[in-house]
Amino acid sequence: MFYAGNDWLLHFQEGRLPGCDPYGLGVVFDRHQPVRLEDLSGAEPID
Repeated sequence: MFYAGNDWLLHFQEGRLPGCDPYGLGVVFDRHQPVRLEDLSGAEPID
């Protein structure tokens, strides 16, 4: 997923880290540098 500017997100559907259920985990990058993890466990499904 790409955002306006230099940020983009790499979505991992599965993982062993807490918070990976049920929607996975996102790693947000600023150009080539990872800047934060996104906990997607509270996300709502898209119909």
